Amino acid sequence: MNPTTQGKSQLIRLLDVFVIGPLMVYGGVNLAGKSPVLGLALGVFGASTVYFNGRNWLALRGTPEVPLAAPVPTAPPVIDLGRVGVR
Repeated sequence: MNPTTQGKSQLIRLLDVFVIGPLMVYGGVNLAGKSPVLGLALGVFGASTVYFNGRNWLALRGTPEVPLAAPVPTAPPVIDLGRVGVR
């Protein structure tokens, strides 16, 4: 798992699974009578939101979260002066 995946709050994932995704599916079902293509797209995106975030929540539960702005350890810069000033 990379830090971006772990940095997303698990609470937000649950909100996606139990609120946002189902609302998208509900909207897609209600919109299907007026615009079948748009209704189908909204329903598919809602179902995929529930699936993707639910799967990631199950995979990441119990692992510590890494903040998105965590510093990445790096080596100090190496300055190579070579033969500066040598004739």
